Amino acid sequence: MPFAGIEIAVISGKKSETLDKRAEDLGIKMVFQGVKNKLKIASEIIKKLNLNWKNVAYMGDDWNDFPVMKKVAVTAVPTDVMPDFKEKADFVSSRKGGDGAVREFIEFILKKQGIYEKVLADFIEFLENH
Repeated sequence: MPFAGIEIAVISGKKSETLDKRAEDLGIKMVFQGVKNKLKIASEIIKKLNLNWKNVAYMGDDWNDFPVMKKVAVTAVPTDVMPDFKEKADFVSSRKGGDGAVREFIEFILKKQGIYEKVLADFIEFLENH
């Protein structure tokens, strides 16, 4: 389900029931866990959604994310990654991984696109009517 016209996918090298539950709560349908080759999965997602790399933003937290990060338009990392990995990112969250870093990155993207206020207003209206 796209959020503000943005499709969200999760690609994780680990497996976690907590991640499955959180993604379900957020309505994220594309969740890939236990992935060794993140570039392969990212390429499949891009093909499935009929996108290209210049239409993709990506947040990573370790070197296994770097092959994807080299190809996408905008990259981000949480604040608690290795210092030399931070240098590779376009956006460094002020938050740690698992503590709102992804949310902060999404807000950054929405603001950069000039749609943050509209998305927020639409969301508040949705909450008030449901």
